[in-house]
Amino acid sequence: MNYVDHASASSYFALRLNSCAWNNATLDQQEASLLEATEIIDRLPLTGYKAVKDQKLRFPRAGQGEIPTVPQDVKDACCDIALGLLDGIDMEAEFMQLSHSRDRYANITEQRDTVMVEDHIVAGIPLTRAYRRLAKYIRSYQSVTLGRTS
Repeated sequence: MNYVDHASASSYFALRLNSCAWNNATLDQQEASLLEATEIIDRLPLTGYKAVKDQKLRFPRAGQGEIPTVPQDVKDACCDIALGLLDGIDMEAEFMQLSHSRDRYANITEQRDTVMVEDHIVAGIPLTRAYRRLAKYIRSYQSVTLGRTS
């Protein structure tokens, strides 16, 4: 189960530039990338709660003042994440780069400030475009939510 079916994703990419990774992938690769993109979205700390308690995916969400459907932003972000995955963006490698703050090549030194990490990397999302689409549904990493159970 994915947020976007193959036909909808193909229609999305037909209207976009720089979709070569999608167009050059096999059907199995495209399907796998949509599934993995859905899993990435479902691992995010989301605001609100599931619209239906036993629904398989984490969208649609209730408690956000909307009719509970999967928002178009989520579907588009799923496509964008799938494209990033097909394009070879490795989020594990991106995350590991955060631990390296200084590299030296001969007499050239490169230093990166790893104190301010880009939010999309922390969230495990390969493209900033996809993160921007999802940001309004993601709980802040710098906030604490308390709940009470009885």
